[in-house]
Amino acid sequence: MARLLIAALIILYPLSFLKVDQRGSAISKMVIQIDRSTPAFAALEDIQSDFAESESSQPQFLNEVELVSGKEFVPQMEEEFIERRVITLQAMTIRRDITAVPKIQIAQNDRTSNIDWKDNENLPTLNERKKLLAEELSYNELDVPTPREVAKKLVEEELENTVEGERHLTTKAGGVIVVKKPSEASPSPYVKDYQSDEVVPPAQTPVADSEYAPSTGIDEAQGSKKMVKGFVQINGVEMGPSTRWKIYREYGGKRFERGAIDIGASEFRIEVENKKGFVVAELEDHFGKTYGRGRVSIESDRLDTLNIQPVVSTASISANPPGVSGDMAVAFNQPALAATYKMFGSDIHQLASGEQLDVSTYNEDSRIFVEAESAGHFATVALGRLDQLKSIPLYTVSAMKAFYHIVKEFFRQVDVQNFGILWGQVFKDGKPLKGAQVELASGEGRLVYFNEIGIPRGNLNSTTDLGQFAAVNVPEGIQSVRVRFENQVYPAQIIPSYAGKISELNLEVPSDYFDHKMATYSLLDPQQEVSAAGRLLGLDQTFELEGLTSISLPTLNSGVLVEFDGGPDFELLRTHLPKLVGSSEIRMPLVPMEWVENLVRSSGNYLDRRLGWAIGFVDGFSEVRILGAPDSFHKVIYFDQNFNLVSQGNQVPASGGFLAFNLPQGFQSIEVRNVNSSESYVESFISEPHFLHLIGSQRFIEPLRQENL
Repeated sequence: MARLLIAALIILYPLSFLKVDQRGSAISKMVIQIDRSTPAFAALEDIQSDFAESESSQPQFLNEVELVSGKEFVPQMEEEFIERRVITLQAMTIRRDITAVPKIQIAQNDRTSNIDWKDNENLPTLNERKKLLAEELSYNELDVPTPREVAKKLVEEELENTVEGERHLTTKAGGVIVVKKPSEASPSPYVKDYQSDEVVPPAQTPVADSEYAPSTGIDEAQGSKKMVKGFVQINGVEMGPSTRWKIYREYGGKRFERGAIDIGASEFRIEVENKKGFVVAELEDHFGKTYGRGRVSIESDRLDTLNIQPVVSTASISANPPGVSGDMAVAFNQPALAATYKMFGSDIHQLASGEQLDVSTYNEDSRIFVEAESAGHFATVALGRLDQLKSIPLYTVSAMKAFYHIVKEFFRQVDVQNFGILWGQVFKDGKPLKGAQVELASGEGRLVYFNEIGIPRGNLNSTTDLGQFAAVNVPEGIQSVRVRFENQVYPAQIIPSYAGKISELNLEVPSDYFDHKMATYSLLDPQQEVSAAGRLLGLDQTFELEGLTSISLPTLNSGVLVEFDGGPDFELLRTHLPKLVGSSEIRMPLVPMEWVENLVRSSGNYLDRRLGWAIGFVDGFSEVRILGAPDSFHKVIYFDQNFNLVSQGNQVPASGGFLAFNLPQGFQSIEVRNVNSSESYVESFISEPHFLHLIGSQRFIEPLRQENL
């Protein structure tokens, strides 16, 4: 009897997972774990709040999507937490779809500013939110989908690329909602692409296959069609409540078959008539605006990874074509985006739509500090060589609010007004690096890493395939940031942090190291070599220089900051070494402390060592400007080739140099303009006590031939 009972259970148990709908067909129910931070979960949660107020206790249906609420499916959450999420969802939905600040958002701001979220009396009720939403839609006279319609579409999109079986869209538990996949109407033989006039074959539904794994190539299928499968890598593309993926084959300027992307597995597949052209993937909103795009050729036997790159509004520094006047130009890619562009902390440029800022007079080796801002965006600051700042991303206020909303779930205390944000990626060999950890020397701020689809996660302690990271609650001031990878740390980079602004910073793990010959000598006597200790900023170990010493240095696009200590008779020296490809000889001048004191005293000034100072050298008559510092603070004096004070004029004599001192602490920029050529070299650096910064280190570096190694 027991054996019969067990056999009956084995036979009947699978049937308990089937539900017969009103048309009598059996539809398998799928359990999908939807991340609590996704728009789909928030939308469904909003509808569940609506259901909670109804008197009916029966399961509710959203067209073809069944929502089952209960303790075993939906986690228990505090009432005010649900209220807050619902408000955010509705505000974001309206902001995305009609690009206007809705009254519901204004009401939210009025009711929640300077109050505790737990104070339920100050929060709009669900009915109040519905009323505000109705007023907003009536006021704008726009056909905007209701939250219920949005939820239906979001769930359908979540299911669109999901195959039957045990595959889940996401893996982190946080809210389990039982749904049944919508039944599909019989497609016509051909459908028309909504953005194209040509006839396109209908999309193919992915076939369930428990052994499916992309082979990154072409599989021969039955008949004349072929299945193309491969990997997808998403680089910095943000998905939101109004975005959707589209994948198709492109050949000869026309679009053909459509396919599907499995975001959770980072895979794509498409069935094609012939293997000609490209597979193209695009992320766009319901108005047709494209946020991300990538394509890969399918004409080879083995496919490359389909890389999705962002298509965003950015402030760009891009090279002009050969023959065009001006070596570099600053422009904003989106014609509708007007912005303020601030260089070096002081030079402010108001750019209208499509206007360009000419920076062709700056030397390409210049290392500059820039800030870009535009209406509706967070201001972004960046630091780097002029030829490296190819784009300065501007993040929308709504995107950053969504980011902070997620981060607050696992950090709780997040202050936007009084602290800054660090934002960037970690690279190796030009590609995002997985498994890297980012460290701030100050030990302050909270680090967060993003998963493979660009969502911040509290349970990650290193970068994913996207290589993306952020730090919140970062105090204002200079931040030294380094990377730890495979139990090894690498040289740090510096970036300023400002309250309420984003500091863009990309970090690198080097692949190449070269041996260099390095020595230090006295500025006043090049033949007098000085023993010194050196250190790369961000590393704990030091190296000793005794004459010409062999030193191994990494090759980094951003270069490295090096510090030299020649003992009590010389100033502590810091300088920025550019990207070093191949071996070289580096001879750094150490500056006698007594000479500095005498030079400043001879000029009738006073050196305040509580502030910063810098030294530089020129070829040809030049003018020196301190950018971004009030004139009343700093002083600039000049010396000739014999290191004697030049008392007349405000120009550096040929083969002479300058000493700038009493500089405010923080980031400063010095411009050295050649009087004859009008070309300028600019270097942004840290101004701080104790360290004398050497401007223009490249003049002390010479390539080294192989026989001299």
